[in-house]
Amino acid sequence: MLSDRQRLAPITGLLWLCRHPKATNLQQFESLLALTNLASYEEDCVEAIIGNQGLKCLLSLQFSDHLLVRRAATEALCNMVYHPRVLASLRNPDTLKLWLALAEDYERDLPTARAAAGGLAMASKDEGKERK
Repeated sequence: MLSDRQRLAPITGLLWLCRHPKATNLQQFESLLALTNLASYEEDCVEAIIGNQGLKCLLSLQFSDHLLVRRAATEALCNMVYHPRVLASLRNPDTLKLWLALAEDYERDLPTARAAAGGLAMASKDEGKERK
């Protein structure tokens, strides 16, 4: 129901809130949920997130001390895993280890483990070559 402009307009503000040092965990969590929904909609939204330094922001929020922020960041990235820059980040051994650790922690946080495992499963068909 929303136009392209209406879908793309809030991305910059949502990412700003995710990065803001005084943002609460709740604000980050809600912003990440909105970004997750936008990333699931279409490729233009993913491009806008990536183009606004969103990949770096989401990857850093996977290190959050807050469980729900960590989960929402992982879910957002899972919706963007087909993007070449996200796939390239998963080729980095340190990033891959983080995703594996999140997937392994199913006893403490099953939803985050599912998101990480799902993202890894979707990325597993990546042949390690940059796509144009």
